[in-house]
Amino acid sequence: MLLDAVDATAGGLAHLTLAVAYDGRADIVAAVRAAVARSDGAEVLVEDISGCLAGGPVKDIDLVIRTSGETRLSGFFPWQSAGAELHLARVMWPAFGEADFLRALRS
Repeated sequence: MLLDAVDATAGGLAHLTLAVAYDGRADIVAAVRAAVARSDGAEVLVEDISGCLAGGPVKDIDLVIRTSGETRLSGFFPWQSAGAELHLARVMWPAFGEADFLRALRS
């Protein structure tokens, strides 16, 4: 199902980021350590850290959709989603469908 979605949207302009078993704080710590190690003593810039995050330099996230009715982010890409809009959906992820997605875009 996920591969079908990837194929159907190939060449599109938008990006969908899913996080499974992801720890945002650990990702930031690892990225800072990697950026410092690569810096050879030079100043470490925001871009250096961004490039060391899991998944590489993911663009800033515009919209976070939290399913299941939970009101917490659970460490979901804290660096990349700092300025994102947050949509809380009561439906569970497996049942999240097109109507739910369109509702999130409109909110």
